[in-house]
Amino acid sequence: MVNGVVCSECGEMIFSRYRHDFRLCGCGNVSVDGGNDYFKYGYTKANSSGEITTVELDTKYRELSSLTTLSNEEIKYVASHLKYDQTIYDPMAGTGSIAVVRQHKSVNVFCKEIEPEWICKDYDIDRWYIGSSTEPLQTDEKFDWIIFEPPNGDRKSDHANFSHSRGRHTYQEALDKDLHENNVARMNWGPTYRTTMQKIYKSLKQNIGSNTGIILIIQDNLLSKNSDVVEFHLEQIKDLRFEVEDFKRFNNTITPFNNDDIKLAYVFKRSSDEDV
Repeated sequence: MVNGVVCSECGEMIFSRYRHDFRLCGCGNVSVDGGNDYFKYGYTKANSSGEITTVELDTKYRELSSLTTLSNEEIKYVASHLKYDQTIYDPMAGTGSIAVVRQHKSVNVFCKEIEPEWICKDYDIDRWYIGSSTEPLQTDEKFDWIIFEPPNGDRKSDHANFSHSRGRHTYQEALDKDLHENNVARMNWGPTYRTTMQKIYKSLKQNIGSNTGIILIIQDNLLSKNSDVVEFHLEQIKDLRFEVEDFKRFNNTITPFNNDDIKLAYVFKRSSDEDV
């Protein structure tokens, strides 16, 4: 078990990876040390209840990280659009696997995740934030890129609480707990999914600058074949005054539950020089 702490001031979650690995949050308010050997933390200012929020990162992260859905081809495609030392932000980070783009390009990685148990401590993330992405970050930093792969609204097996007959693992099964009510990964395509995602897109506005780009990666494999989920996401991003600059289609080699499974990658750039 690895223990982390969440800063009440900047919202960052920090954790120590090994003994004497001292870590300090971005604003300097909280610190943690000890890795797996001991848990030691300090702080200057607690939250409104006079407490510090602690997080347990389960050692199941090795099993969870196997659910990473980006193929090597997709990773290389994303990295090809990045420049060295740019900042990227993933608001639905999961294990934090977006950090693998560093194999191809040296960038600064910021992540947010609603299920702290999902986090893989082996990924080198510059800053972790814990909480629902329906709420804005506690920083108005403008990122060079916002990169994410939203759930596609096909969670039938999650609600039935079983493994997919063709090898599909569910988030709920992997975490061995009910998912957070605002976790889109538990939602089927419908009004609740759309409303939650609209809140997430709205929360991104404060971190979008005039030069920010967005990379959307989405799986198009709904068993019903009658969902407009991809078009929905494209419209939401265009409403933020972005336009598609590049597009690529990938065969889904990571989770091939269906011969028709494909992954779509859209690269967006601002259609206006003005901030949102």
